[in-house]
Amino acid sequence: MRARRSPLRTSCTLVPLAALTLAFSSPAAAASIPGRVFNRTLSRPVPDCPVTLIRHGAQTAVTAQDTTDADGRFRFDAPRPAGDEHLILSAAYASVDYLHPVDGGSGESVEISVYETTGADTAIALASHHIIVDAAAGEVSQILIVQNNGDRTYVSGNGHGLEVPLPEGVTDITRGSQNLHTHGPILIDPRPVQPGGSHLMFVHPMPVTQRLVQEIRYPTGSVDILVAPSDTPISESSLQDLGEASVSDGRNFRRLSATALKPGDRIVLQIGSPALPGEWISRETLIWGTGALAVAFALLAVFFRPRQKAEIPTDRSGQGGTGLEVRRTAMLEQIADLDDRFADGELPEADYRARRNALKAEIVRLTRALDSTGA
Repeated sequence: MRARRSPLRTSCTLVPLAALTLAFSSPAAAASIPGRVFNRTLSRPVPDCPVTLIRHGAQTAVTAQDTTDADGRFRFDAPRPAGDEHLILSAAYASVDYLHPVDGGSGESVEISVYETTGADTAIALASHHIIVDAAAGEVSQILIVQNNGDRTYVSGNGHGLEVPLPEGVTDITRGSQNLHTHGPILIDPRPVQPGGSHLMFVHPMPVTQRLVQEIRYPTGSVDILVAPSDTPISESSLQDLGEASVSDGRNFRRLSATALKPGDRIVLQIGSPALPGEWISRETLIWGTGALAVAFALLAVFFRPRQKAEIPTDRSGQGGTGLEVRRTAMLEQIADLDDRFADGELPEADYRARRNALKAEIVRLTRALDSTGA
């Protein structure tokens, strides 16, 4: 069966591959590459799906295209790869490219697995998360071993793959997997996450505070942090310190580890002593921050100023504890009013709790005074 140059169908979308030329050597040097595209989510072959053969070499990439038949099958007659050249098949299904390397001339049938897509990342987990801290260079490398345990390819609502929080104070990366980019404090991988395993690697500077604080986004089997040099002082860590460890190239690291982390957990690592404000923020920022703190403390002092202990009033009319009862009733009404305002969203919870607790303490004092008078 010869390779067919069929028009592209609407059931699958072919993602353009730039800078590729359509040229092959003579038929005498051709190798047969038969295969099938199979939907693993729905357990059925995929008809009318465009398949591209990519021939990668030192300088060129040559492609041919075919479209699967009713049984999801295709065939290419391609020149055998020479030297460092290799062949890759790409099936485009639901706007996702599924790549499959092939033997240049075995003649064995190749099966390319494709999947339906989902916008839910509930099947995503990290088998392991490795963080290498070069304290001398102020650089951090992170490697995430990703596992999609579902039977669908994860594509976010914006058409990309994983979104990983960067450490606090980091908004950019210096190196990483192809087309990685940042959006504020979030690292975005444009590659959809196919079922099975994959990995993500990126490098970023150490925060200027020398404090690495990173939130866990996906369930994580284990986290390993390697810090070099191995005698780097660490004044705070949320991980278990396993001491010095050596790697295959002979370098020594200080190793820290944690297991079974859940979404929302945090990795915390302080290299050395926390930086003083003047070491990492400008003088203007420090002045502004000091002024803001002064205002905040002044407000707190007003709100939480000690109550002047009022002398327990005596009833000069001879009615005993009636005055105390009036005060206690008024405070009970204030608590009821606070409860209503908090329920209506008019008070922050911290303010509500503080004021309610103060009123309750005063009510307890008045009750004891009433009991002592026998009222």
